Amino acid sequence: MDNVVFIVGMGIGKNIMGTVPLRGVKKKYPDAKITVVASHPEVFRGNPNVDMVYQVGATPNFWELYKGALILKSEPYYHRDFLAKKKHLSEVWCEQLDVPFDNTTPEIFLNHKEKKKGLEYVRGKNKPVLLMQFQGGAAPQAQQQGQGQPCPKHGGGQQQAQVQMVCPKMFIRNLDAEVAKNISEALSDKYFTVLLQYPTQQYWQGAELLYSNLRDAFSVINSANKILCIDSFGMHAATALGKKPVVCWAGTSPKNLGYKQNINLVMECCDDPECGRPNSFLLDVDWKGMPWDCPLGEPCTRHDEKDVIEALTAKTKKPASKSTSKRKSKT
Repeated sequence: MDNVVFIVGMGIGKNIMGTVPLRGVKKKYPDAKITVVASHPEVFRGNPNVDMVYQVGATPNFWELYKGALILKSEPYYHRDFLAKKKHLSEVWCEQLDVPFDNTTPEIFLNHKEKKKGLEYVRGKNKPVLLMQFQGGAAPQAQQQGQGQPCPKHGGGQQQAQVQMVCPKMFIRNLDAEVAKNISEALSDKYFTVLLQYPTQQYWQGAELLYSNLRDAFSVINSANKILCIDSFGMHAATALGKKPVVCWAGTSPKNLGYKQNINLVMECCDDPECGRPNSFLLDVDWKGMPWDCPLGEPCTRHDEKDVIEALTAKTKKPASKSTSKRKSKT
């Protein structure tokens, strides 16, 4: 086979996980020219398993150039073993493509300048950097009063500062915002908090917003002193760069979406399994297509702050664990 085309769409996290089946493609077709068509091609820049990368939707004359190529495209989110939480997404992805699977750890490759840029960013702060991604999903667009703080650095100013930007609940994997803020403030004497998120998402004074191109975000993740994140692209990127983030899980499981080498804090405090929470692989919305609203106050997102702080500040290796927080699901 002379030409192999690997196609991967959807979010940044899935693109990063796609570097695992990409390794399998390279192993099965070591002499082929491997082309990736991706929704986030920045993920694959510098990857030694790739010869050419295209942006989805920006492939002029593609079929003429790759006529006769082996096209590899599949949707692992609907694999029966993934839905049953028996296997990791990366593993079933390799099965679907019929390529070798070695391990779940993804890969991101930074060049020397990118590594230096991230290091300079971190060293420019007056304290070690705690990089935090406590909310994920698509960028909120609505603006309402009293729903977080605006970002003067990105479209702020005196007039803009009077407008509060809303953070609609569209991502059931989010860490509770109050918990995230309390953790940041509790560690403020030791760490400078940098928030990896969109400008329109909720944040607080004293924390700096990291909203930049994807490669720059990777460079900062690579140099951050501590990382706290949820099941979103920050976790996948940190793991791909050899970091060991603390990951707060809510709604999804590290068994089929996470990584054993990370510090995984899993909440199992909800006594009512009939809360109506949607399966997140079908997006974080209810059966009407509206943002899901937990009738129980979302207890599964309120990780115990002490548990998280202990995991962040521990000097010894900490195995995957479950949060010790126990709360009643009904009031």
